[in-house]
Amino acid sequence: MEQVLEDKGTTSEPKSWSINDFQSASVLSVGHTDSVYALWCEGDIMITASRDKTIRMTSRSTGKLIRAFEGQHTGSVLHIDASLADNLLVSGSADNTVVCWDLQTGAVITVINTPKALHVRLVKAIDAEAGWEIVSGGIDGVVNVWDLRSGNLKLSCVGHSRAVNHVAVNEEYIVSAGGDTTLKVWDRRDGQLLRTFVGHTKGIACVELKGNKAFSGSNDATIRVWDIQTGDLIHTMEGHTNLVRTLKIHGNTLVSGSYDTTVRVWDLSSYELKATMRGHSSWVFDVYVMMKRWLAVVKRGRSD
Repeated sequence: MEQVLEDKGTTSEPKSWSINDFQSASVLSVGHTDSVYALWCEGDIMITASRDKTIRMTSRSTGKLIRAFEGQHTGSVLHIDASLADNLLVSGSADNTVVCWDLQTGAVITVINTPKALHVRLVKAIDAEAGWEIVSGGIDGVVNVWDLRSGNLKLSCVGHSRAVNHVAVNEEYIVSAGGDTTLKVWDRRDGQLLRTFVGHTKGIACVELKGNKAFSGSNDATIRVWDIQTGDLIHTMEGHTNLVRTLKIHGNTLVSGSYDTTVRVWDLSSYELKATMRGHSSWVFDVYVMMKRWLAVVKRGRSD
């Protein structure tokens, strides 16, 4: 049975929810001066990226600022990823750069200036066997793989006819979500296009992987489940009434955030909707799930 939980708060700060009983727990103040676009968490560490061109690392338990990463990006910071074990933070910005930072000192390690105007819309940092790689995609419709330490371009995957809005990566594949309504699966070793998934009626905003399945969220307000090996559509999940902007998987639970201002929780065994959380007054831009009882939601205002 679906639960509907409502929180009347209108704050633009990230919001923490209990993922077991779906009750709103707290609003987390991080100190940005403009909209928060992206969120990353591990343990007590929360890292946020903003339209104010900065990245802030905050203690989730105390709310105190640990470190600010600023002065490098000249445009909105749209996506971040990090590794505490490797002491690395990677950010992608509207200024067309990808920046690698030292998490402990805040120093810049590498700056990658992407070669085409407006390339960077996202960046996904991954820990590869041969060293760190960055996978980026953008408005030019290209997926690029970069060597993190040298900043050199390793692979380019060309095939989308519109913007690449998101990527997901595993040991074998890069899966890209396109504004051209398709998902594309690329061989991570050589960048070869393996298959294209067709079914969404509007652009795809996000993609997540779990085992041999890919989950895509679209401007057609649906979430679709695909078999990565065959390209077959397994299921269509309906419930949102606007663009599905973000997806995160935790165990057997899928959490989706939408421009319909809700966060929805789905059971991946049955693909049934378990709960709808109405805690924001405007677009939900990103969510992050960690452990069993914590869900963070980032809201973007309609005026952005």
